Amino acid sequence: MTGLRSLRLRLLLAGAVGVVMAAGLGAWLLGSAVDRVLSRDFDRRLDERFAGLVGLLDRGPDGATRLRREPVDEGYSQVYSGIYWQVGSGTSALRSRSLWDTELAHPATPRGTLARVEAQGPRGQRLRIAAQSVRLPGSEARVPVRVAIDLAPLQAEVGAFRWYAAAAIAALALVLLALLLAQVGYGLRPLARLQAALARVQRGEQDRLGLERLPAEIEPLGREIDALLDQHEQRVARARQTVQDLAHSMKTPLAVLAAEAERPGARIAA
Repeated sequence: MTGLRSLRLRLLLAGAVGVVMAAGLGAWLLGSAVDRVLSRDFDRRLDERFAGLVGLLDRGPDGATRLRREPVDEGYSQVYSGIYWQVGSGTSALRSRSLWDTELAHPATPRGTLARVEAQGPRGQRLRIAAQSVRLPGSEARVPVRVAIDLAPLQAEVGAFRWYAAAAIAALALVLLALLLAQVGYGLRPLARLQAALARVQRGEQDRLGLERLPAEIEPLGREIDALLDQHEQRVARARQTVQDLAHSMKTPLAVLAAEAERPGARIAA
């Protein structure tokens, strides 16, 4: 209960809560922004791979879909490398060596629309797949084309950045808390001066606060305290004058009583 009555503690708690909330929000926003940027770059590279594969497609003399040449990328030739492509479906499908004997998921997409979806890969990893049914020259039939990249590197990069951003913002939050502590101490310093002046008045070292350079927010309090001291001094002066007047008015009757007490006889009782 005593702690909650401390103005310093209240200011520190309010400021600390604000710093922590702002730091958390800033870390989340920064991480989300980087996630969006990296995801867009990831999709751009995926689209480039898809366009490169479609550019290599051709139709043979027998009407079957074929590749003029294999795509140039070491990842396509390494089994389960995380980079895959597939043209067509079923046993007649063309696929990268990296797929081995598995098949990529083919999402349902509107006619002629490139879709990007996430699906499970050959080894259970999450893949980002670009899929579209394309029509080759000289044919009205459409063939499904898919290119996929493992999302794990992207997720690891985003996760690492989030950790770095959280650490940097946590360090910044600590600096802000230290500055907050100094700010609260500096802001409450005039109250300490006011308390010291009141102590000097109580000890009789000075009659008034005499704090001409108080902040605008505390100056009215200083004026009220000085006015209260003036009022107290006036009341003491009036009380002293009243006592003096009373003593003067009683001086003559007391002198008469003293003179009567010195005379012999029974008149003193009356």
